[in-house]
Amino acid sequence: MRARKGDPVIHAHEFQHQRRTLRATVHVPEGDRFSPGTMSGVMTCLGVAWVLWGFATPAISDRIGRKPALIGFTALAVCCPLAVVYVESPVLLGAIMVVTYTGLGCFTLFMATIPAETVPRAALATALGVIMGVGELAGGFLGPMIAGWASDQWGLQAAMFIAAGGALVVVALCFALKETAPAVLRRRAAATGAEAGAAV
Repeated sequence: MRARKGDPVIHAHEFQHQRRTLRATVHVPEGDRFSPGTMSGVMTCLGVAWVLWGFATPAISDRIGRKPALIGFTALAVCCPLAVVYVESPVLLGAIMVVTYTGLGCFTLFMATIPAETVPRAALATALGVIMGVGELAGGFLGPMIAGWASDQWGLQAAMFIAAGGALVVVALCFALKETAPAVLRRRAAATGAEAGAAV
């Protein structure tokens, strides 16, 4: 089973952009929304979420499959930038960020795991280099530049809407993936074999 080769590149771009715009918007709130100490606490929640989902997302994908894990966690990630715009309570915002800042947990899947399970070994280093390079160029340079321009035009919330839209694009692309998790493929093969045996 093979994943579409272009998808991880788009994933990398969108999540690199979302990561940077989240940090920028929380660090530079409009007006005096949060004090520096409160902002520090909210940013700490991003770090907690990064560690939590960095472990949990790949582990969950090993059990339920790469495709459903990516669909579910990227859909959840759409809520994180929207929470930055609409949630006024820093405690509630921090809690929501811990729960919804799941995009970075998907990095391991689309930047290493899925390519390793689909790309021929002879081309693996090249594939990983393309994914990381394009992700950094587009999501680390072009995305923040566009988000910065949009924020100058329409306010800082524009960057968050762009980040949420990028996550939605990733959700749509995830539906084009084909399952590559070995445990899931073994279960499917066993189920198919059992059905074939029952039919005989």
